[in-house]
Amino acid sequence: MAELLIAKGATLGLQANNGYTPLHWAAVRGSKAVAELLIRDGSDVNARDAYGNTPLSWARLTGHKEIAELLQSSGAR
Repeated sequence: MAELLIAKGATLGLQANNGYTPLHWAAVRGSKAVAELLIRDGSDVNARDAYGNTPLSWARLTGHKEIAELLQSSGAR
């Protein structure tokens, strides 16, 4: 589904009211395949939500070590 949305031109940097981007949601949910897809297609790995948290912050807070490593290897701080 994510691939289809991206192929149709979905805005990867679109933020919800809480500032979450699709990459924030992938990090919180532990969706590695979606995170890889979003990063590959240009999502901002350092985007901050309304509380100042990045996808990397959320991956760490929710215990998703593989996603945290993926984000770090993609330039997340």
